[in-house]
Amino acid sequence: MYFPSKKDWWMSCLIWGVGIAVLIDGIFVMGWGVFVVPFIQDHYFIRLAVLAFFAAFLLSIWFRTGYYLTGQTLTIYYGPFKKKINVKEIRSICFVKIPFIAPALSTQQIQIKYSKRKTIRISPRDPEVFVQFLKVRATFTIKA
Repeated sequence: MYFPSKKDWWMSCLIWGVGIAVLIDGIFVMGWGVFVVPFIQDHYFIRLAVLAFFAAFLLSIWFRTGYYLTGQTLTIYYGPFKKKINVKEIRSICFVKIPFIAPALSTQQIQIKYSKRKTIRISPRDPEVFVQFLKVRATFTIKA
């Protein structure tokens, strides 16, 4: 089952704003992105390609952040990145509010402790339903 990431309004503004600004700079040579690729500022098509790649990377994070729960595997997608976790290795989960530092587009996150000392934070749109689906497949503790 697929669980899309919850998306906070400020994260939407940040990703879309930077992505669009980078594309506008690349197309119209506004000079905003010189700090990104200063060594190719006189080469229009190379500069445009680099800035378009950067914008595509940001937008892939927006469109491809989600979580698949199939069988005994939780697959976490965050843009072009993918992480697989065996559901049976999950030791505990707790609800946290932390910005950034996670494959999540919201500050309302679920912190998953798995394996021996590994931790990851995710932000499914409907965390209660996600936890219920996870409970069916694994035994873990829910911490407050």
